[in-house]
This record gives sequence, C-alpha cells and structure tokens, in this order.
Amino acid sequence: MNVSPSCMHLFSKQRVWTSTIVAPFFLTICLLPGARTQGEIPTADQLRDATQGQRDTVRTLRLRERETVEIAERPGYSEARDSELITEKLKPSQRDRVDVAGIVTARQLNRHLSADVERVVDRQAAKVRVVVVDTRDTASLAQQYRLSSMAENNLDRSRTIILEGLNHTVMPTGKQSAVVRHEGGGDLSKHLDLDRLGIIPRWVFDEGFSLEISSQGESTYRIVGRYEARRAFEVVVDGTKDCRVASLVRFDDQDRPVETRTYSDYERVDGQWVPKIAEERVTREGITDFAVTRWQLMEVQVNPEVPPATFRIPEGYHVQYLPGTRSQG
Repeated sequence: MNVSPSCMHLFSKQRVWTSTIVAPFFLTICLLPGARTQGEIPTADQLRDATQGQRDTVRTLRLRERETVEIAERPGYSEARDSELITEKLKPSQRDRVDVAGIVTARQLNRHLSADVERVVDRQAAKVRVVVVDTRDTASLAQQYRLSSMAENNLDRSRTIILEGLNHTVMPTGKQSAVVRHEGGGDLSKHLDLDRLGIIPRWVFDEGFSLEISSQGESTYRIVGRYEARRAFEVVVDGTKDCRVASLVRFDDQDRPVETRTYSDYERVDGQWVPKIAEERVTREGITDFAVTRWQLMEVQVNPEVPPATFRIPEGYHVQYLPGTRSQG
C-alpha cells in the first residue's frame, strides 16, 4: 500500500497500536466521556457523542482504493428479454443505429468490475469527488467479444463523479461532457458521514430505533437496533479502536440479513483509525451475496488541503442538466 509521505510512518509494521501498553487505555469504554471503569458497557448517548466527536475532527479526507465488484445473475435472466427492454426505450429512428446486442454483452461483462478509486471528501463544503479508473483490459475484452465502439463505451466504467447537494454529476473519462441528475443525496451523506472509516453510522442512533448494547468480551460490544420490536440491525464495535465498526448487518422484516459490511486491518492515521480492508455483501431478490464489493486501501490523507476547483466541472465541457437538477454555480 502506498501512503502519502506525511502519513508514511503511521503504517510502519513496527508500530503496534494494540500493544499491552496501549490497550488498557483504549479499553476504558472506547475513550468515551463519562467512562469510569475498564470493561464498562457504554451507553447509546456515549457512543453517539464520541463517534460524532471523531467525525468532527475530519474536515477533509482523501482515499485511494482498489475496488472490486461481483454481481450475480438474476434468476430467469434472459439476454433476449434484456435486448427487448432496451429496444422498447429507443425511438424508432434510433433502433437501427444502436448496437443493442453489444450493449447487453457489455452489461454482462460489467457484472465483474475492478477499478482504482480516489475519493476526495470536503465535509465543510459538503462536496465529494470520486474518480474511477477501470483497471480491466477493456480493449482486449472488446476485441474478444467483438464489441462495436458504442458497446465498448458502455463497457469502460472510468469516470469522475461529483456529489453536491442533491445533484449527482457524471463525467465519462475521455469525453468533455457531463450529465447532472437528481439523486436525492444518499451517496453524499454516506461520504460526509465517513462510513468508509468504520465510524458508527449516524442512522444507528435515530430515534425510531431502540438500542440494546451488550459486551462480547473485554473490548467488543454488540449494538442491536430494534424497530417496533423487530430486529433491524446489529453492529459489532471494537473498543480498542475507539469503537470502530467490525461488522454491521441489516435485516428485513423476516429477520433475514439483507446487507452485511465488515471492516478489518485497522491502522492509526493522524489520530483516526482507518480500516485497510472493507467489504459489503448485499442480498437481493432472494439471492445471497447478489452484489459483493471489496475495498483495499492504497493511500489515505486525513485533513489534506483540497482546492475548490476539485469539485468543479472543467470549463469547455458540454453539460446536460436532466429534469429536476440545477446548476450549483
């Protein structure tokens, strides 16, 4: 893993952050205010206030990661039916000019993705920029599957994304164009809340959930969130690492897991615990592990300088604003 020079020493294998000297200090209820004895179970208020304090110390964040995505095929999937659905959305004048079969093939190939991803988060400005570089040999794939240039364009997932307010801007790599659409702000909130650092998500402490917190050994705690008596989620946190998340599972109304996240191999960076490995598994349409996404940290900077231009669409780009969007100025 490559680390920026200012952080290089923090990733030295000779630094043992959970040594017998350091561990008792962290076992005092994750450094939470009001903690009195080692091993005491933290309250929900203590956890909420402590994690918000950790979040507030991060003004900006830059992460560079290797990301892989594996998406299962839906039951009963048919390429012929997929082709029909695409064709139905085209105007009659477009149908002879669009390589529908090639687009369907590209979609199938894109169920297996590998990319280098850089995320720049400015929490004070409430803006995020994500640069995705598709690391697959898309040229060879296009040649192997005899894809047209149109289909190959659908294959390469390299792009830049800017999240600001409710607007979601996508700029495909190699094209001086941008499409701005209304996304509702969900992705932006995840980035601004620093979920990728393994900090307990804000929604865990929503008033709609009743929380049960129990101890699992000297330094591990389980948080069970219930909604109207139904188990909605379960979070396991590590008290030796400021109560960072080790695992998080969300359940449906049948008490079946629908989303599982794990965070591991934590390292201390500029006062923050950062997981070098993260994984998300999603169940959908009855398929366990329908989508599996893995992140491996390659470089991290906490509170770097981030120029305002980072979040601007370059001059000269053709910008298309879809209905419901507007320029952010």
